[in-house]
Amino acid sequence: MDQKEGLTIAAAAWSASIADMLQAAGDCFDEVRAQVERGTSQLFTVERGGAVIAAFVLRIDHIHGGDDGVIVAAAGRGGDVNLTAAMLPFIEQMFIGCKRVRIHTARPGLAKILAARFGYRVDELVLSKEIKR
Repeated sequence: MDQKEGLTIAAAAWSASIADMLQAAGDCFDEVRAQVERGTSQLFTVERGGAVIAAFVLRIDHIHGGDDGVIVAAAGRGGDVNLTAAMLPFIEQMFIGCKRVRIHTARPGLAKILAARFGYRVDELVLSKEIKR
């Protein structure tokens, strides 16, 4: 457990309330849950004043050239706290020994903010389409 700017961050177990929160993170919700349940990704919560205000899921991909820390999913509402600004530097520090951090998002506006304010760059865009048969 760690504290930052009045926020408490701790490893967590999957629950219905956390599932409700993380569903806002995108369409890959079922895969995120499966990764947490398999233990290939780790779930964390962010509390403020004893209430869970955010959750995020992290994993490390072991790839040629060095490990990637991956922010798999993140969602929450910080009220007067900008959770991206408050949490991103802390999350980056959690990836001990990793060569880089990857963030997957379906939110183009968030990608622009991460690039402009936090030094991230867009490495790829992923488009998808369901095939109707």
